[in-house]
Amino acid sequence: MLFSNPSASNNSPLSLMVRAKSDWYNDAQKRWEGSVYSPDTVAVLISINGNNPLSVPVSGGRFTWTPSLPLPDGEYVLGFTSVDATNNLSKTVLVNYNIDTVAPDKPVITAIEDYVDGGKKDGDSIKKNGYTNDANPVIRGEAEANSLVYIYNKSSKTPLASVKTNAQGQWDIEVNLPNDGAYELSAVAEDQANNRSQPSLKWKFQLDTETPDGAIIIDYQDDVGLYRGQFNFSRVTDDARPELHGSGEPDEYVRIQYASKNGNWITTATIAVDSDGNWHWTPPNNLSDGEWSFRVRNIDHAGNASNWSNSTTLLIDTMTTQPIILQALDDVGPIRNVSPGQITEDARLDFSGKAEAYSLVKLYQDGMAVGSTQANIEGDWKITPLQDMRVGINNFGVKSIDLAGNESSYTANYQVRFNPILPDESNMYIVDSSTDIPFYTPVSGEIHIIDIASWLSGTHPLHAERAANFIFSGENQLIDFAAVSSRVDGIQKIDITGNGNNQLHLDLKALLAEGEVGLFINEESKQLMIDGNSGDQLTLDSADFDDGWLISQSNVLVGGGNWMVLTNNQENYTLLVNQEIEVNYN
Repeated sequence: MLFSNPSASNNSPLSLMVRAKSDWYNDAQKRWEGSVYSPDTVAVLISINGNNPLSVPVSGGRFTWTPSLPLPDGEYVLGFTSVDATNNLSKTVLVNYNIDTVAPDKPVITAIEDYVDGGKKDGDSIKKNGYTNDANPVIRGEAEANSLVYIYNKSSKTPLASVKTNAQGQWDIEVNLPNDGAYELSAVAEDQANNRSQPSLKWKFQLDTETPDGAIIIDYQDDVGLYRGQFNFSRVTDDARPELHGSGEPDEYVRIQYASKNGNWITTATIAVDSDGNWHWTPPNNLSDGEWSFRVRNIDHAGNASNWSNSTTLLIDTMTTQPIILQALDDVGPIRNVSPGQITEDARLDFSGKAEAYSLVKLYQDGMAVGSTQANIEGDWKITPLQDMRVGINNFGVKSIDLAGNESSYTANYQVRFNPILPDESNMYIVDSSTDIPFYTPVSGEIHIIDIASWLSGTHPLHAERAANFIFSGENQLIDFAAVSSRVDGIQKIDITGNGNNQLHLDLKALLAEGEVGLFINEESKQLMIDGNSGDQLTLDSADFDDGWLISQSNVLVGGGNWMVLTNNQENYTLLVNQEIEVNYN
């Protein structure tokens, strides 16, 4: 900028020009230059704040001046006056010479704010060494008042943006980040005298604006009831808090939404995905019975979200309908219904009733399972027992297990008296006769039971030796282990193979009193073996089984046979069961 003034009179120099502007300078010995246009001008008088003017000669119409010593930082007014040989003076040209040689303090970046959906909440700051999906974040900070702040990335010499601070030294600026990747933003302040500060501390973060691929729900884990394990969503569950499994982007996150039928979506917090791309999630509270829908989306560290997956539906059912016996048909002679308490000559009544649709219904005779079937879509079922009734009173009941694994309680007792029609008294089977004893002992320590019911109801004496092997030679026998073990000590092996299908009801508490240590496998545990073949059944009480019992994932070979292994670590007990035997729970 040029400063000039016309002369004060016709006899004084016409004008004076100073090549400078009033400003702040960081040069305490700035070189000053100017021009005069009158050939009569011989010198220029220069004063600092109006004091002690110095005479600077003019040569060729130009003059220069540099302070002899650096001036202290501060505000000065320089006066420039031209003079000719007869001491005529021009008007004085005044120029502000403000000196500041001290660089500003380092600026401070206080926040880099993300305003894009999916990442931080609007206005929340990006964490240092964090992530953002906002390519135009707002940077805020503090610096010297009225200074100019430049924003740089890494070691670049070209600023991304600049902004002037206010009178309190505060500033904010929106910057455009050109590409996804790593950023290290810093700020440099420049004061009015062009002094530059050292860079601020770098704010490191990652910019990621790419939308991730979609996540999926694969299956669920049921940890409740009879049916436990991983299942697909076509199977009903009785677990009110099933654990969902799925896949997403490795080391990122997913978010799940779930809703009851006709309900609003409930959104979860983010769930971590492991390095193999797997995730799992369990509802925080029990879900009510009914149809529930689930969907999932990927969310990366920067907050970019994929589209929601297709919804997956799961039916939760934690209750079952109590089954009932509606009738028991006698088809020996004229067909008729046998009501509870009535007498029948039909050894195998046809029982029918109601239960939950598609549930598994089991018929029990005196506590032993004698048949099962699946209810139809209307809940109707019909079962004919697999064995004849005993002469006298027989107690029947049913229980059911629905598709979700919910197990009902027993129905009220359906009691029937069986009175078969015999041709004559000579053909009656006499349990206590000397010729029809229902058991025999071919060798010491081995008992063969022909008719368990007769043996238990009779008074036949047993041999004094311990009966280690208990063999059931008949067929369609319902064997109560607790009743057997109450009459015989030292049982080590039970064989229910017989001449047909037999069923053993095993009291696990009574079992613990039998067996010997290390009988069949090389372990320091008490052991007992149950042998049988296809068609034979072993029934366990589910409540007793939950008391410390486990089924091994692998079978063992003993004596050329393949055996299922059941263990109770609390009691140090091992039970071996022939793998061909069907194991049921009631």
